Amino acid sequence: MVKNQKVSSKLDYYKDWIDYWNKKGESGETDIKIVSGYEGKLSHLPENSKKLLIDSIVSRLKLNKKNRLLDVGCGVGILTIEFKKYVREVVGLDMSQSMLKRVPHCIKTYLSEASKMPFTDCVFDKILCHSIFQYFSDLDYAQKVVKEMYRVCKLGGLIYIVDIPDEAKKTSYNKNKKIEKHNLTRLFYQKSFFRKIYPHACVFNNKLSSYGNAQYRFNVLITKK
Repeated sequence: MVKNQKVSSKLDYYKDWIDYWNKKGESGETDIKIVSGYEGKLSHLPENSKKLLIDSIVSRLKLNKKNRLLDVGCGVGILTIEFKKYVREVVGLDMSQSMLKRVPHCIKTYLSEASKMPFTDCVFDKILCHSIFQYFSDLDYAQKVVKEMYRVCKLGGLIYIVDIPDEAKKTSYNKNKKIEKHNLTRLFYQKSFFRKIYPHACVFNNKLSSYGNAQYRFNVLITKK
């Protein structure tokens, strides 16, 4: 009879999420899905779901060959590279230098905080921010990022914030997520948070097929007026 093995309670400690992602980028892992965090029961992103995600972003942002697209929190560019064929130019921005080193060389990237982007006003036609808001330190910082994206977006342009943890579903999420081996926590949001900043924001549930976390997340689409 095989004895039940005890689950290790040892945690890997990080200063913050930036430290976490820097170490992810520095790891010898070659699977960019794992480096990007798509691992585990709820975070797994099958290829069919990845295609649906790309298609939905292209549709929501109405991407076309005249557009200059900014991907905020691009990581290793696992999604960023997919948009190159749809737009005139795609630019990636991230705070992790080690992650940016893994982005394909055909993508121009910037090492920067999302709250202090190195761009002048109104320079991007469309802006994407996918699954990044959960890693922010607090709501004040998140608000700064939303306003910063609005600042660098052109008049009439679109800002699409995807995969935001829903405060209303936090308890259910915590019951179903895998046991995490680090000391960090995610930031959850009320849908009203975004409407208070920009009342015209369109807020809707994430319904990405085969992506376990979708049931606990929502998306926000903002038009620059």
